[in-house]
Amino acid sequence: MKIKQLFVMRRTPNRLLFVAAVGLCLLLAMLPDTRYIVRGQGSHLGFYGQTAFDPWQKGQREKNIQEASKHPDDFQMQFAAALQHLEKPAPDYMSISRKSAERLWTLRTRFPNEPALYAAMIRYLTGSGVRTGREAEQDLLVTPTVRAESAAVRAKLARKKQAVPDSDRDRAYLNKWYAEAADQGALLDPQNGFFPMMQAVTFFATNKDADGLAALRSAAQKSHWNDYASEEARASDKLIQATHGETGMLARTSRYAAILYPHLAQYRATARVATALAVRKELAGDVDGGMAIRRDVARCGALMRAESSSYLGSLVGMAITQVAMTRPGGTELSESPEKAQGNDKARLQLERFLTYSNQIGRSDDAAFFQAEGIARDNARAVHRAAEVDYVFSIPRLTRMMALWSGGSALLSNAIMVLVLGGIAFGLARTLRIRTGERLHPAVRWGLAAVVVPIPFAFLGLFCGIEEGPLYGFATVFSAVTVFVLFVLLRGKQRGR
Repeated sequence: MKIKQLFVMRRTPNRLLFVAAVGLCLLLAMLPDTRYIVRGQGSHLGFYGQTAFDPWQKGQREKNIQEASKHPDDFQMQFAAALQHLEKPAPDYMSISRKSAERLWTLRTRFPNEPALYAAMIRYLTGSGVRTGREAEQDLLVTPTVRAESAAVRAKLARKKQAVPDSDRDRAYLNKWYAEAADQGALLDPQNGFFPMMQAVTFFATNKDADGLAALRSAAQKSHWNDYASEEARASDKLIQATHGETGMLARTSRYAAILYPHLAQYRATARVATALAVRKELAGDVDGGMAIRRDVARCGALMRAESSSYLGSLVGMAITQVAMTRPGGTELSESPEKAQGNDKARLQLERFLTYSNQIGRSDDAAFFQAEGIARDNARAVHRAAEVDYVFSIPRLTRMMALWSGGSALLSNAIMVLVLGGIAFGLARTLRIRTGERLHPAVRWGLAAVVVPIPFAFLGLFCGIEEGPLYGFATVFSAVTVFVLFVLLRGKQRGR
């Protein structure tokens, strides 16, 4: 069939299909629940510049800070903006954490009554080198085999200079800074056990055991537990939505998943040091004093299990309760029970501790620890069920991500097909193509010049060089060649 005859055939179904496809894309672009998806796909295709689905790129960070500057009295906006890093990335996590803590510290004069600010400073200072330390005490709670393995790991970290800050002076400065943030947070949120627990970290780190045990007892007597870690994700959500609009559930989930919890390790270290002090008291004959410390540690763990904003925090709370039951009465640890794993190990440890508690006449403490054991088993059962049934379980999340990727690819292809179809429709109306003549050589070269830079443009988009010269060259060159092609076609259609 000749090309000229194709244009005589009925084209109404094709036009209806084209109009329906364009109308569907426009409808998706207008609906509140889907417009951000179309915008994101348009960003990937180069229609909207940088994509809002990666809002922490360098260029996007500058936009985030500019948006936050419009809301100087909004704590969440300023909180999120303070965690933006525009300069060259630091060489290690400790340096990044310290820079973040320094930025947050500058906000305290503007937002002095925000406990979330001081909690965030504590978390980032913990990541920058604040440690409970006291390895000698912590080693009292493990078997000789585990003790030797821990010593080898610490020696390896010391050789890499990753375990502690650079100097004793720097460590003292960080501890002082950390203690001030913990004290201020405790004043602003007096019923929160998180801040007294963090006070105990610095007390134990500086060998102030009496103060550390007092802070631990204070934490055990509080009514709730909140480390405010989720506030960071909420603040980021608010800033990103104000700057880029809605980015979708998966993007929000990734921001929550990106939150780090360096302070959780210090929870456990503090619990181990306190339990080691309890062991020493029991070995010295002070059974009541040792049990009182164990009870405080376990109550902190129970509070964390029930009140933490993340399941990771709940897991650490359950682990702390287990730590409180180590070496009851100062008995030596044997190698064989430690080989048990998971629930079997926890069950054996609980049985030994209950036997010890009943022997010394502390049936009330035995009942408390037994109840915590039941609560621990129930919490783990809930988590196992959530792994299968919950919407954010790994299988379901993987399925959602696969569907999201497939839908995004389909939408991207649909948009590109419509764009190319529109261009083809315009070209098909030129006189040379309608009469079936060959394309002018200049037009063929122009089309080649348009097609060739496309891979380079996508290379720039997906390899992180969207702000580099390669992507800029590909974009400008493509635009110029399209303009030249348009001029050539118009000139040829007019017979010039």
